Amino acid sequence: MYQFIVAVDYPLHDGDSVLYQSIASSLASRPIAEWLVPIWPPGWSKTGRFVEHLPFFFWPTAALDRLGLAHSALLANLIYFLGCLYLLFRIARPLVGAQSAWLALALYVYSPLGIQYLVRANHENAWAIGFLGALYCLSNLQRRPALGLGFVLFAAFAFSMKGVLALSLFPVLGLWWWVSSRRGGELLWFAAAVGAVAAIALWYEGAYRGLTGESFFAGYLEAQLTYAYRHERFGWLHKLTNLVYYPGNVIWFTFPSSMLALIAVLRRRRAGKAVTQAQQLAFVGVGGFLALALPISRRAARYIFPAYPLIYVPAAELLCERAPKLAAWLRRNEAYLPYVLMLLLMVVLTGRIVADLRFYRFVQVF
Repeated sequence: MYQFIVAVDYPLHDGDSVLYQSIASSLASRPIAEWLVPIWPPGWSKTGRFVEHLPFFFWPTAALDRLGLAHSALLANLIYFLGCLYLLFRIARPLVGAQSAWLALALYVYSPLGIQYLVRANHENAWAIGFLGALYCLSNLQRRPALGLGFVLFAAFAFSMKGVLALSLFPVLGLWWWVSSRRGGELLWFAAAVGAVAAIALWYEGAYRGLTGESFFAGYLEAQLTYAYRHERFGWLHKLTNLVYYPGNVIWFTFPSSMLALIAVLRRRRAGKAVTQAQQLAFVGVGGFLALALPISRRAARYIFPAYPLIYVPAAELLCERAPKLAAWLRRNEAYLPYVLMLLLMVVLTGRIVADLRFYRFVQVF
């Protein structure tokens, strides 16, 4: 897949991806000691030190660039994308079985979310790895207590990649802990993860001050709050439209799985049955992120990005339940399903690149 991207010399299109690739490429040409202080590249509306995000997101791309790999940002994103698929499979398999888990990945790949984020250079896939990894570790703590360390590392990774917004991981996973576990000892790992995030923030603040004589987080929070205040002036009516904006994006980006998951829940309720674990997880994950995003005037579909993958699991569960022949075929051919998935990824990648090179348009709902 990466070789195909290089062979066609695929150009990045959306503004954020172009900016992040430029910042990472500039880091690659500077001494590693200076990677703590990214700089705005020439030709953008801002100059000087880049404080809109933590620098750690740029490091893998800069390292790949330094190794001489072309399109390093897209390679890093591809690794993150495949990592999300792997973690989603590990989360889904105990809930719905292997055949439904493989089908969930196919639904992911062929949804607007998968098609759009397969070839981009944004934070979202990296952030989703942190969230899904922490969710996987939390869900398996009782069986493998050592995964508590994994929970801490994935939470710290999410913060390093996405910054303050990634802290939404704690209330959302805390809600899932309350619904699914409530084992008091597991809260120690939440405390350890918060401590790890604080340690990263304090270390970086000290290192940044040592290099520049200024506070990073003062500039970072000023930049983020400036964007937020700019939208707060629209008032409560603007916030009320979030009730349409975010559910609309959930429906769009995970379509048709969003509709299938909704049908699955309605069928269970109509039959007087409790929702399945997969449905419950999707409800808690999406509902948790929505509850955090709805009161904020500044909005973007990516602010709830880690919740999207959870919707594919109950959708796949319903398809296997209602189409037993499909489920049987998946079960019989399980050994070949990784190759089928890679073929599907190549089809999506080829179609996306051909479409972008001929008539690119940035897809955005609302």
